[in-house]
Amino acid sequence: MVSESDRIGRIADALVALGDGTGQIQRFERDLATALNLLRSHEEIRRFLGDPTVDDRGKCQALERIMSADLHPVLLHFLLILQRERLLARLGDIAGAFYERVSLLVRKVSGEIVTAQPLTDERVAQIEREVGRVLQKDVHLAVRVDPNLLGGVTVRVGSFVVDGTVDRYLEAVGATLAV
Repeated sequence: MVSESDRIGRIADALVALGDGTGQIQRFERDLATALNLLRSHEEIRRFLGDPTVDDRGKCQALERIMSADLHPVLLHFLLILQRERLLARLGDIAGAFYERVSLLVRKVSGEIVTAQPLTDERVAQIEREVGRVLQKDVHLAVRVDPNLLGGVTVRVGSFVVDGTVDRYLEAVGATLAV
């Protein structure tokens, strides 16, 4: 049997996958906070959604009218599924698990290290740790050997670039001498 915390975790995982798959994870974060605030701040809405005498279709129609202007359509559909499954009352717990997972997801970044010569695994790990310390993220670097480089390395993680190649150094020296 699946525990309640495992069930909440699985639902949060599904929501992260939807947000990540649509490329809208940051919007999901904002919109989920909007939905939570709306539900927490309006007792009458919570009572209506929890009323066993009201048909699920009516509850879902009301949710759509109330939230469709403020929420990403995929997130709205997800909330409607939660309502149909009688899990919307657990949205606070689901959101907490979602935010924890997004935090871990956002902290992991990938990049590339370009080098003239192959690097040892230990050296790559050391560079990953140092770049991770600077970026305050967990960094994974794919290694690419470029035999056209004279020496050194270039590290790229998103817009963060460190060019420590001999080629770049010689360019800088040449520019200084040309002045």
